Amino acid sequence: MAGMSPGSAEPDTSQGQVLPELGRRAQRRFRVQLRRRLVVGAFVVAFFLTSGLVSGPASIPLASPSPAEPSGGSGGPAALPGLLATPRPWPSWVTAEVSGPTATRWGNVAQASSTLLLSSGYRGWRAQPPAAVLAGAGDGPAEPASLAAEVRGIYLTAYTAGKPEAFRTLLNLVEETALNAMVINIKDEQGRATYDTSVAAFRDINAVSVQISDIEGLLRLTEAYGVYTIGRLVTFQDSTLSSHNPGLAVKRPDGALWRDDNGRAWTDPFQTEVWDYNLALAEEAASLGFDEIQFDYVRFPTDGDTRNMILSRPSGPDNINRVRAITEFLNYARERLAPYGCLVSADVFGIICSTRVDTSLGQVLEDIAGAVDYVSPMIYPSHYGPGHFGLPEPDAAPYWTIRGALSDALERLGPEGKAKLRPWLQDFTLYNRYGPEQVLDQIRATHELGIKGWMLWSPSNVYTTAALRAYTVNLDAYLGGDG
Repeated sequence: MAGMSPGSAEPDTSQGQVLPELGRRAQRRFRVQLRRRLVVGAFVVAFFLTSGLVSGPASIPLASPSPAEPSGGSGGPAALPGLLATPRPWPSWVTAEVSGPTATRWGNVAQASSTLLLSSGYRGWRAQPPAAVLAGAGDGPAEPASLAAEVRGIYLTAYTAGKPEAFRTLLNLVEETALNAMVINIKDEQGRATYDTSVAAFRDINAVSVQISDIEGLLRLTEAYGVYTIGRLVTFQDSTLSSHNPGLAVKRPDGALWRDDNGRAWTDPFQTEVWDYNLALAEEAASLGFDEIQFDYVRFPTDGDTRNMILSRPSGPDNINRVRAITEFLNYARERLAPYGCLVSADVFGIICSTRVDTSLGQVLEDIAGAVDYVSPMIYPSHYGPGHFGLPEPDAAPYWTIRGALSDALERLGPEGKAKLRPWLQDFTLYNRYGPEQVLDQIRATHELGIKGWMLWSPSNVYTTAALRAYTVNLDAYLGGDG
């Protein structure tokens, strides 16, 4: 995949230069996050250094000072808050030797290896945190529920998440900006689990493509950084299950598998066996530690010769049976995942925010909003044709396109819609070039309507860091709707 690093060539800006530019509330948030993440990372590194599990230069002291023998004002392990009493180990791939640039604050630097990075202290700090930092770190990481309400996330393919250097680059981006969440593929567009799942139904049909070799380690790392993790599960588009069990697939009149314009087969959303198949993986992901499961392609097919689709049930007048199937699946998913404390969200076509007419998808905004914790309309400006929202070219007017789509959604959902909506925004170029201004315009339109959460989609996983830095510096203004 092209261009993994989202870093830029801008000059390095130190922490001391950034803080004065932030509003008072953003400064407090910045300091609290810095303290929490510094303590977690520093203690984990110190623990592994003392255990001999992470090698480092001989000049680095391998023994932690005891509480009775402070060194340079640092407290020993006994002085750490209860949160850190049982340190979480780094996954093995984080300490593997790698070469090439890794992102740091506001730029790129050459880093010989991640082992050197870790052994020299958490993100360049000494292994033992100063006592002053420890004193303010007792609250621990933010609870997932509080992050869920104001998710500011980026999308990662499983290949990106599974490549240590690429993943660290994006983790650094989250660390250094107002981002707080990652959306990671756990089931891909071909219908394969992206990690070494234990779900027998997937293993039996070889529906596994291990792109993330250490999913548990990855989740321990995101937890240590305080990152809210969302597992993206491609639901009904599934060539693998369709090929192995045609009885669960959408068919053609001649009995062959129906395929969309991209040649991919789909499972039949009416069939509850398909529901259980997908939810088995969702439950496993929740048990591993994902904070939320996001169901994508949770709809009926739309691209291709849909007039020749054979489903196991009739669609009914105005596709009422399709709408019921999608809504009931999401209700069922929420019920199944509730015991894990895992939230549920659904990706939906942006057009359903603005129309009630086309129900062939099976997606009706009001019904889906009632079935999930968060609705994520894919309101990419490049996906709207001329005339939408009175615009001759919506892709050239990202602010007005996003404002138009979300205004339509809020009109239908009412005031409570502000807490339900978490849109996907565009950070890629399809027609008009998208850069910092276009990304910030979309975020600004979202916040001006009182919607706190959003996610950026970039198929290449390369994100516009200049926009995210500007957003971070002016966070209070954006959240207040006057960015």
